[in-house]
Amino acid sequence: GEGAVGVRNCLLARQLCADDPSCRSVLEIIPRVCGPESVACSTVTVNKCLAALRTIQAFPYFQPTCLCREPHLDRECNVFREFIFDHPCIFVENKEESPPYAVHALPLCEYALNACEQLPGCIHLYEEFRDACRVKDDQCKVVDTNKCLSSWTKLKMSPMFGCICPMDRQKRKCERIFRRVHNNPCVVNVIPYDNSSLHAVDTQIQNPLMEAGPGGGRLQNASRAANVLGGDPRF
Repeated sequence: GEGAVGVRNCLLARQLCADDPSCRSVLEIIPRVCGPESVACSTVTVNKCLAALRTIQAFPYFQPTCLCREPHLDRECNVFREFIFDHPCIFVENKEESPPYAVHALPLCEYALNACEQLPGCIHLYEEFRDACRVKDDQCKVVDTNKCLSSWTKLKMSPMFGCICPMDRQKRKCERIFRRVHNNPCVVNVIPYDNSSLHAVDTQIQNPLMEAGPGGGRLQNASRAANVLGGDPRF
């Protein structure tokens, strides 16, 4: 419930966010742009991670904060709260002068594609990714797995990676772009499961925050980030 001055319990806030399409779209993208770790900043997209955390904190469900009981009484709540409000990436000093495609807020996927078309070299990265990680009828048709993984890694620096689809208006087009970038089956296929050093890469694509439902094939691979942020079996 709600405590003093209307501050919510963090798990209630998480559920309210998951029930709100706009809030849920941001909650979904956090594991991808922030990485799966809650104890270290394990992502190359720190700026996008910070933008996602700022955005989620601005939703009324988390304003001015959210609260939990003592850690020994409610560990899940406290872990979630730390992930959102005290994420390790918040304390990382970004030494980059300026990333080539700076994104200070998470864009809609349609806007991200339009912006990418205007930026030198960006649309080439996207087209190279689509070609190297070709998908037809939801099946991966990749020829060169290394080229696919390399092109996806480069795309992470563009506005396309981390884009969201928060509104119903033109949602089908937005989600089509989102799936191409974030749910591409080829990226899952090219990552070797026996290489633990690539686990963070694996979880960012294979395990979206809102896990696939029964029969979706992803629940058994639930990532640490999804466990922290709360997977919803409806999605």
